[in-house]
Formats: sequence, C-alpha cells, structure tokens
Amino acid sequence: SLGLVEHCVQCQRGTWSPSRASTCESCDPGKFQNNSGSSTCTVCGTGKFQNESGATSCEACGQGRFQGATGQEACSDCNGGTYAGHGSSTCSDCAAGTSSVGQAASCTKCPRGYFSDSGADSCESCKSGTYNNITGAAACTACQSGY
Repeated sequence: SLGLVEHCVQCQRGTWSPSRASTCESCDPGKFQNNSGSSTCTVCGTGKFQNESGATSCEACGQGRFQGATGQEACSDCNGGTYAGHGSSTCSDCAAGTSSVGQAASCTKCPRGYFSDSGADSCESCKSGTYNNITGAAACTACQSGY
C-alpha cells in the first residue's frame, strides 16, 4: 500500500480541521464545537467556561461565580459584598441594608438593630443613641431626646 487516501473523514463534534489537513484537532480549553465537520472551534462566551479540550459545549458559571471574558477555562468567585446568579458575567453589589460573604448567590437583609451601605460584606450594629426596628435597614435613626 502506498498510503493513498481513498476518502475524507469528517471531524467529530469537539474537534476541527483546517482545509486539506490530514487529521482533526481537539478544541482547546475555553472553546467548543457542537457540530461535526467543522473548520473552527467556537469561543465560550462571557458567564461560561470550559476546562477540557475536545468539548461540545461550555458550562455556565455557578451561582456566586462569574466570568467577564470570553474563551476562559474557569470562573472566578464573587467577593464579599457582591453576588451573582447562574451564568453571570459580573458580580453585582449588594444593595444598602443587605450584605454577603464571598461566592454568594444573593444578599441577606441586615437584622433589626443593624445596617449596611451598598456593597457591604457584613452589617454594622447601630451606634449608641441610634436604632432601627426593621430588617434590611440602610441606616439607623437617632433616638429622640429623653430616650
């Protein structure tokens, strides 16, 4: 046999080949291909990642995690004072009156007697001479004189 090629082989899903190539290549991490017979791989979009080669899809970042760039192999954790839902490209600041620890899917309301500014990783207690009697307060109220 002289090694003659009798027919072309279609690249499988998760692989690609430029024209006239003799072999198919696996898509790199951060990329995927969900069709067979492709000449390129597709870059994972924001809010997604792929850490394996030869992938047929990208994975969405989990809650409390984000990915703001395309073609990435991993997602990053949200910092305290922020949160992110499933497949997020950014973390959002917690609203005033709420807080979160790192990698949060949502923010938690401050309890009575506590408050927070936006983007807080914890709630602060009301200072002496101030109070609040609601959950989720953004500030404390000064006590009236005589109290």
